[in-house]
Amino acid sequence: MIKIILIKKIKNNNVGDIINVRKGFANNFLIPFEYALIANNKNINNINNYLEEINKNYIKKSNFLEKIENKIINYCNNNDITFYVKSLKNKLLYIIKEKDIIFYIKKNIDNNINIKINNIFIINKPIKNIGKYEINIKLNKIINIVINILKKKK
Repeated sequence: MIKIILIKKIKNNNVGDIINVRKGFANNFLIPFEYALIANNKNINNINNYLEEINKNYIKKSNFLEKIENKIINYCNNNDITFYVKSLKNKLLYIIKEKDIIFYIKKNIDNNINIKINNIFIINKPIKNIGKYEINIKLNKIINIVINILKKKK
């Protein structure tokens, strides 16, 4: 048996796990296909430093996304997100789409907010008629914002 440290996720084991495997399995498969390294002090320290760096970056990104979430929620608590659209004989001429919501958020809340179209989910879409609609903005796997949009005649 030989001790190895995983550098890729395999089944129930995560990156950085130190496990015992048969020497042939390690030498013929895990190490040549870059799934693992031999568990010596140098490799363990390198992997630990790498995992710490990933955690720091994750925390920074999470804090940044929480700030964005707070900005959007504070704006939506104090203001309605309202779109005024032209109509012709009680028929609205414009459908509100995801890109319109992104443009509104950048223009009115914060220009530095970078939300992709894939992250906005319009419930009961498309927004064709006058009324109040609910949308979801998913900033990451954890942060999900639900806001209301108002569509009125000009």
